[in-house]
Amino acid sequence: MDPVKITINLIFSVLGMAYFIYGKKSERWNFIIFGAVLTFWPYFFSNIVIEIVGDIVLAIAPFLLDF
Repeated sequence: MDPVKITINLIFSVLGMAYFIYGKKSERWNFIIFGAVLTFWPYFFSNIVIEIVGDIVLAIAPFLLDF
């Protein structure tokens, strides 16, 4: 694997875990859902551009969508 892809995966997976933990503690479902999706998102795409764009959208989405 490419070292850049591994680094991007690690950064956004850790961010997803942080969102998930924050969501559980504050009982905010949007952070729980997007945190779980962000944690496992990198395993489904091999194209780095699609992955980075998706990671950024998923990282911003909990702040924009509230349910």
